[in-house]
Amino acid sequence: MLAPRVNPIQADWPISSTADEGPTGAWRACVDLAYVARDRQTVPTVRRHVGPLRVLKGYRQSGADCWEQVLVHPPGGIAGNDQLDIRVRATQNAQVLITTPGASKWYRSGHFSTTESHPGASQTVAIQVAGGSGFEWLPLENIFYDGAVARLETHFEVAPESALIAGDVYCLGRPASNAPFERGRLAMLTRVTRANKPLFVERARLHGDSRVISAPAGLNNHPCFGNLIAVPTQASNQEHQPASNAQLGELRERVRSALSAEVICGELAVTTLPGVLLVRWRGPSAEAGWHALRTAWRTLRKPVLGREAQEPRIWAC
Repeated sequence: MLAPRVNPIQADWPISSTADEGPTGAWRACVDLAYVARDRQTVPTVRRHVGPLRVLKGYRQSGADCWEQVLVHPPGGIAGNDQLDIRVRATQNAQVLITTPGASKWYRSGHFSTTESHPGASQTVAIQVAGGSGFEWLPLENIFYDGAVARLETHFEVAPESALIAGDVYCLGRPASNAPFERGRLAMLTRVTRANKPLFVERARLHGDSRVISAPAGLNNHPCFGNLIAVPTQASNQEHQPASNAQLGELRERVRSALSAEVICGELAVTTLPGVLLVRWRGPSAEAGWHALRTAWRTLRKPVLGREAQEPRIWAC
């Protein structure tokens, strides 16, 4: 792994040296990463952290031009008012995949309240994908224990000539232990923008007794759900128009065919928006959710990012 070094783009992403000294017992953690393409290889140029967020040694399993990084939160769980801040940039022509070695566990808040006055724990992810770059954001599942109060915000800024595949799985409670999510509060925001214009924005608010959990139009009493977002490259001759409907329609049908052949657990939907393909899943377990989303990822990786679908070695651990 290359050592951190000064890079001009660091100035846009300041990290306080006291990021782990949060108020009211909050444990703050920040990580700031950047990658660049050099001599047909992607290499890390910035690696800074404050508090309990680290990266494991990176590797190039998919080829010299793609850097695969494993992001680690050593405490093994998020609780109280803990705050995680993850910032990543793939600069011109860099190819990056980021994943995690295990689930993110959101524990019961020590001062649980059903009101909005208690902020709870939070995670903010901000990812910038420059022109010519490809980025894959594929962390393992988020598990929300009963009584957790959490806020998750994920922002992707995708340049016109770049591509993105991003997936997340969420588990309410611990279904295998018969420990449902009966109390707690979750607020989630996902935003994808291109040229400062929104491609996809979704907000979700869930309470332990929310009707959304039982409603057929919501989770239909499934404890787990997940989404995978694919944003194909926008050719320069498209004059800032989204990927063509024909291109997205073809990808949609390929993903539907793969999912119908390989996924037998849970419920699925594959839809398209201007410039975006979206896979949604809901079902009984995080493992089943990742089986579905990884099936979609394997189908999409070649046409969206131009590389074979070789799974990161950490997923086999």
